[in-house]
Amino acid sequence: MYAKYLLFPSVEVQEMITSSEKLHNLHERFLKLMKNRSIPCLSFGENIKTPIGLHLPDIWMVPPESSNPGIGPFVCLPVNHINTCKPCDEDDCIYQRSRQFLRDIIRAIKK
Repeated sequence: MYAKYLLFPSVEVQEMITSSEKLHNLHERFLKLMKNRSIPCLSFGENIKTPIGLHLPDIWMVPPESSNPGIGPFVCLPVNHINTCKPCDEDDCIYQRSRQFLRDIIRAIKK
């Protein structure tokens, strides 16, 4: 199913290794920007491994220890990587948290 993405990852995906200095510097710049500009941030992470194909083990696309950016609220979801940002319906936790997050921002701006 998703095995081809693991066997032939894009250059961008190849650059996303934990020890990447480029990725570390980008993250530090991101944190600095968010703090300096007081930009709200809501993040979601997966808590279930993702199936990648028949007869292959499920894997962490983004391991839990790497998914929290370290700024703003972080929600660890009981879903895999594919379903992390795809709410099923308006009752879904992803939808509810995102909607409330945006409402809070709008409310703060109006004050």
